[in-house]
Amino acid sequence: MSKTVSVIFDGQVFRPENPLDLVPNTRYDITLEAPTTAPATTADKKDLVKQHYTFINSVEVESFLIQHPELIAFLEEAKPAIESYFPNALLSVKIGPSYKGDMDSRLLLTIHAEGDADPVMIAYNDLKVNWWTKTEACETGLALILIEHPEFSSRNAWDVFEGLIGTVEAPQDWSLEHDHYIHGTPKRYEDVEGNE
Repeated sequence: MSKTVSVIFDGQVFRPENPLDLVPNTRYDITLEAPTTAPATTADKKDLVKQHYTFINSVEVESFLIQHPELIAFLEEAKPAIESYFPNALLSVKIGPSYKGDMDSRLLLTIHAEGDADPVMIAYNDLKVNWWTKTEACETGLALILIEHPEFSSRNAWDVFEGLIGTVEAPQDWSLEHDHYIHGTPKRYEDVEGNE
């Protein structure tokens, strides 16, 4: 009997990729051959990644990925992780600094999200906490994940602050006696108007 079986060698044992119809504890002769397909090259992987992302300035991105081939694996891993939070978002990749004045170039992966701004920001923060901060690309600083949303680009820092500024209904001595009101400590100033 002759049978061709694909196996994976784990360093000690050959494990079949599919169940076999063989008698257990029986000696078999095995002939080994190298796999017929070569492992994917960096160029092949880069081309696969390019199918999932829009490369902005393709030559620059491809050159950066050749210099940092570990980022190709990062991009392969990023796609399903991001899709679990943003199923229909477009993804783009470019090379640039993380902020104005930064001299180092990084891979900037941008999620182009749509929908209500608040749930988008919550999903983005969850993605960063649950996945991004655990990646090697985050640790090395070679990549950043950014979010773009129509409402975010039209807002500036003053708009954000304006949404946070307001008046709190509180006792007249709130600022002096905040430890009393927050932590329950005894009041310190009895002669202030409004203190009893």
